[in-house]
Amino acid sequence: MTQTVLSDLNLASLARSYPLEQRGELNDQNVRANGLWSRLQRDDVPGVILGDEVGKGKTYVALALAFATLASKPDARVLVLTHSRLMAKTWAFRWSQNVRQMAHQRWREHFENDWRPQVISRYEEFIDALVTTESKPALLFASYDTLKRFHNVKEKRRRLLGALNLAYQAHRVRLSKSDKQRLVKEVIRKGGTMPRNHLQVNPKAAMAMLKATFDPAARTWRNGIDHIIDDFLDTEAGRSLNIHPALDLLIVDEAHKLEGSRRSKVVTHLLSKKFSKGVWVTATPFAMTLTELGRRLAQFGHAASARRDYETIIDTLPLASYRLAVSDGTDFPALAKLQDALRRRMVRSTWSIRKERRILDWTREASGAALLPSMVLERVISNVMSSGGRTHIASVRETLCSGWAATLHSLQHGALKKLSGDPWTARLREMLKDSVHHDPKLREVVDRLISLAQAGEKTVVFTHRLETSVAIVEALQKHPAIVALAANYRRAGKRWRERADRIQRILKIPTRAQAQAVAKVIAFSFDAPTNASALELIAWWRRHEKELGAQCGSTEKSTICAFIESVAGKARRLSVVARYDGTVSGGDESAPDTVGNDRKFNLPSAPLILVASRKAQEGIDLHHYCRRVVLYDLPWNPALIEQRIGRVHRLGGIRSPDKPVEVVYCYQKDSYEDIIAQRVKRRCKMMHALLGAGTWLNKELEVDDLNRYRMTFPA
Repeated sequence: MTQTVLSDLNLASLARSYPLEQRGELNDQNVRANGLWSRLQRDDVPGVILGDEVGKGKTYVALALAFATLASKPDARVLVLTHSRLMAKTWAFRWSQNVRQMAHQRWREHFENDWRPQVISRYEEFIDALVTTESKPALLFASYDTLKRFHNVKEKRRRLLGALNLAYQAHRVRLSKSDKQRLVKEVIRKGGTMPRNHLQVNPKAAMAMLKATFDPAARTWRNGIDHIIDDFLDTEAGRSLNIHPALDLLIVDEAHKLEGSRRSKVVTHLLSKKFSKGVWVTATPFAMTLTELGRRLAQFGHAASARRDYETIIDTLPLASYRLAVSDGTDFPALAKLQDALRRRMVRSTWSIRKERRILDWTREASGAALLPSMVLERVISNVMSSGGRTHIASVRETLCSGWAATLHSLQHGALKKLSGDPWTARLREMLKDSVHHDPKLREVVDRLISLAQAGEKTVVFTHRLETSVAIVEALQKHPAIVALAANYRRAGKRWRERADRIQRILKIPTRAQAQAVAKVIAFSFDAPTNASALELIAWWRRHEKELGAQCGSTEKSTICAFIESVAGKARRLSVVARYDGTVSGGDESAPDTVGNDRKFNLPSAPLILVASRKAQEGIDLHHYCRRVVLYDLPWNPALIEQRIGRVHRLGGIRSPDKPVEVVYCYQKDSYEDIIAQRVKRRCKMMHALLGAGTWLNKELEVDDLNRYRMTFPA
């Protein structure tokens, strides 16, 4: 039955719109979905980790498991938790649009009726959804940040009052009403008036908490016990939530973020024993420390299907001896045993980095006007390094190496302001006031980006500091070559706007407004027709129809045209250079434009250069017409780098065997930043190959013989 259910969903059904060499990747998704389903059902493990690398289609593999769960049980309920409400909506959209198309025709009616997704934005909505779906199927989407607020201050105070009612049984101490109120306020300080009534709590758990936290002689709380009380209150709040029957499947996206205590309590307290099976989705299981990986595995013990000795089984995994062997560079005889145990609980597909990516370096030595500030900057870095006791020293190093604009901002307003007493810092501030545009790295990147833009190639540039993004965009927009390119596009826009009626007639576009939007995209495209002949217009549309349809989730021309209008309509500017920081819709545009520059970048037209901050490293796709990512800033954590590369290195897109994804490292040659670049490259290799690489990354250690400890986790 299991195989029959999943055979009704073909994750490769959209392969026709993918390049030939990428279609096998979609077939592999079917294999991974079957492998995970087999582990959950046949092997009867309580949960599995889906650890595919960024861009491998984890969302669709996880949703295939949701489909299998709903299709195999008439009243099944599935809950998908994401890291934000926006991503919850994205998952729900992909279920409704893409997964529905992948399913066999006989299930389509269920997608329209029983399996329509519900996106939860408040905890109260979650409770209501559980009540209304007790005896029928349901697919719920929410963020764990929404559910982590699963009880308010008033309820916490009432529960703690209920526990203090048991003080006599626990310590033979009678507390007056005022005593109880005082003790409650000492722990839960803010929250308005004190409630009159208490809530019933588990007596055994309450007395255990009081024995650990309450000093009967002093009639007050012991020191350092807040976390014990919080844990008790969270457990009681979770116990009060009655989910019946239990959720059949819990899917958690970006599961590495469950390391936060409040987020993890959504699983370990609120939903504990209230879900039957769990699937943790994370692109960075190898970037976790082994301790963190162990905790993610242990959380499956909160599934209702977990054996009582599940936590003991996880504790006996030889992770500690593996860590010791890698640290000492010695053999690990239990490698096969550990690998087999983990394979029952994890599936991971990785990119063939050598075939799929080309690593490039954009570097430039300081010379001329840039030489003196560069020398002083190195002196400041040396001084920062020698004072290792300073807080956030890694962050300070990243700021100093980000770019001169970020350094100047930090000297005036940020972390480096505290170093104002250093004479070299004062000299650097004076030098940078009027010479930010001489930054060697900035000049190198600007020159390279201009050459690519003139050739009609798209590039996304990631920075770690907003000041750096602003400096890059300003330098590009002021450059004569970009000014000339923008002028050419504007002139073309005027010509093609006059041809909107012809475009509407030839391409059979539903409305004139949509035809004007298509005319704008054609004018600003890098492969615009030389004239408005029917033959060339139809050829242009056919070149881009599939890619645009993939973005809007439809093959209907009316839907595609409406999508183009929403992104590039009358009030939308298509500038050559754009910025995206994930906070203001439209990036560098103001109201009433509400379309983000990330969506414009996915058109076959300008923008050609997108300068993105770290807020853009998750949750957006930039691969539709781009295969190049420039890492202008180099964070120490390789997981962040992989997230940024993953915006472009995804299934689909324009990469090919002879034109792979290009990953560009930017740094000033022979500087401290050069050291960062080389170290980060080695760390990325570790993260691709070494289980628990985060254990050694945190200690700034490097492992040379990666193959000696490498494990694989196929479906």
